[in-house]
Amino acid sequence: RIFSYIGVAMGSGAICGPMLGGLLSSLPPASAPDGPIRLVLERYPYLPPCAAAAAMAGVVWLATALHLRETLHQGDASLSAALMAPPRTSPRLRTPRKPLSSGAAFVAGPARTTVAGGG
Repeated sequence: RIFSYIGVAMGSGAICGPMLGGLLSSLPPASAPDGPIRLVLERYPYLPPCAAAAAMAGVVWLATALHLRETLHQGDASLSAALMAPPRTSPRLRTPRKPLSSGAAFVAGPARTTVAGGG
């Protein structure tokens, strides 16, 4: 049930994100009061949507950092050792590969192609 929220969040973000970005990027600099904010909006018209996206990402990061609990406990040595162990590889992957060609074809120049039936 909780995984259904991921689809809802992605769908609403795909719909609302471009709409909000377009709305924020079309803010006229003349609507800002005189001063540094107006100068910044005149020079960087796409700053409001970028700042809004950065602020939302910051809120999500802060909420995650404060409310998400650690699942790897200090006393669980078996899980910690499993995470730190090097990945297992099959013996088949340890054998060196043979080169596809000697490399002379790449030095000689581009390959020529012919069409079947053509002269």
